[in-house]
Amino acid sequence: MDNTITFHIQNEAYTVNLGDDMDAPLLKKELLKFLSDDTNVGVKDLLTAYIRKSQELLSYKKEISRLSQKLPDVE
Repeated sequence: MDNTITFHIQNEAYTVNLGDDMDAPLLKKELLKFLSDDTNVGVKDLLTAYIRKSQELLSYKKEISRLSQKLPDVE
């Protein structure tokens, strides 16, 4: 299985090795959620993808915090 992904940003190709672990296909899917690997993207598209992913992670962080507050304290 190919664990690399190539993005074309400002007409430059950037190939990233996602590693050899079993999570590489999931990581690839997540990266492609906001960035295309089959078209050239600009800096604006790259920044937009970064902001969207940051918003998604912040949402997860808030949800985890909310759920952890419901857990009983263990001494």
